[in-house]
Amino acid sequence: MQFSHTHSKGFTLIETLISIVIVSIAVITATAALQSSLQTSVFVKNQITARYLASDAMEYILALRDAGAATPQGWMSELLPCVTTVNGSVTCSVDTVNLSLTPITSTPSPLYLCSVSDGNGGTVNVFTQNNTGSCTQTIFTRTVTITPIQLIPGYSNDVNQYNEAIVSVKVSWGSGPFSSAQSYTLAEDIYNWQPPS
Repeated sequence: MQFSHTHSKGFTLIETLISIVIVSIAVITATAALQSSLQTSVFVKNQITARYLASDAMEYILALRDAGAATPQGWMSELLPCVTTVNGSVTCSVDTVNLSLTPITSTPSPLYLCSVSDGNGGTVNVFTQNNTGSCTQTIFTRTVTITPIQLIPGYSNDVNQYNEAIVSVKVSWGSGPFSSAQSYTLAEDIYNWQPPS
């Protein structure tokens, strides 16, 4: 009787284990890259939103400056609730939908995302300081500080004696339980474009 040995081709146990380890490493690496990409996209989305919110508030401050300059009370008259004085710094919340500039006495309240009519039968989403009932609370807060500088010599002793002010709009947000709070600050010098003659 004759026995013949034929070698069958296949994977040994060690080759199979090595293959499983290599595939596992590839899957873990791909998953980590995907998670990092998702976190980055959420951060970028929040940062873009924060920049929009800061620019929106700055445009409102500039409009208030222009409205005040057209009155006898002076260019800072519409900004007075938020102007830092010698008595201390004032921080305000700004609501560009309800057109309000309000001093903050405690921690800033979050902004709300509301769906409002666009006047053409549709709706548009806006950020507001007040919840009208159909709004969603966001992770964003927005504060404004106005610090007057550059005193005009010989002008009466009130806030309009300043020819320039620094406006700082800070938008803060918390991204989640595993990440720290983030913020974006937009600062701009504003000027009295109708100084006293």
